[in-house]
Amino acid sequence: MKRGAALTVLAAVLLAGATAPALARTELRDEYSIRYVADDGTVTAYVFAAPVCRKTEAGEWELLDPDLPRLFADAGRARTEAARKRTVPPQPDNLDGTVVTPNPEPFHTGTVYGNHGEPQYFSDDILRFAGGVGGADNQYRAWARFNTGSIPDQAQVSRLVFHLYCYDAVEPWYNLTPVATDPVQLPPNELYDEIARGTPYSQHQSITWPGWNNYELPEQARTDFQDRLAEDWWAVGVHEWDAEQQGWYYGAAYGWGNSSHQPYV
Repeated sequence: MKRGAALTVLAAVLLAGATAPALARTELRDEYSIRYVADDGTVTAYVFAAPVCRKTEAGEWELLDPDLPRLFADAGRARTEAARKRTVPPQPDNLDGTVVTPNPEPFHTGTVYGNHGEPQYFSDDILRFAGGVGGADNQYRAWARFNTGSIPDQAQVSRLVFHLYCYDAVEPWYNLTPVATDPVQLPPNELYDEIARGTPYSQHQSITWPGWNNYELPEQARTDFQDRLAEDWWAVGVHEWDAEQQGWYYGAAYGWGNSSHQPYV
């Protein structure tokens, strides 16, 4: 099933069963947020990592997809409730073997975006993978580079699990891919192409957020990891693979700058 159809059904369910602030105030919107005003005058804003509105020729803000306002509002309420309770998700189960993380330095994780003009850096820290048609249309691709210097060059790698903490998402379909050239050394245009160049390690159509996503990588990833031990680094890319689907789909994950939720293998 295409994601557009799934989103339409979910929006209908939310409209039938969800409660919401009294009035949507379109004049208070901007590219990344929608706002509601309750009967008592309280303004509630929902802010998103990807664009949700665009400005018309008349200067008014309209939703990129008119079927989704309650879906966005429901997601915003879930995030607000999770933050209010200050819930801390458990660390994933990967403590039996060696754990490696990115260096705590800019560009050891991050995001590039392209598709309209020359690819550019979006972040030198967070990982954002996004695509689709009807939003900003730019495709966002992310990477994580791990310092493997603590592992002996001749070590045998029997299992490789990639852990990623996602804090925001709208139904991404995404690949985990090899990154054969050191991403810290590549300019953004070459890095953008490199992330999607190789045969994917794996392909996914679901994601947990907010929370940890744990991916046991296949033999090819283990081979690449082991072959690069002498170079003291290994990298993985993440990108949205269904870039032609109508709508805007994305995931956002913490990078090296969040020491308790950074990616690791």
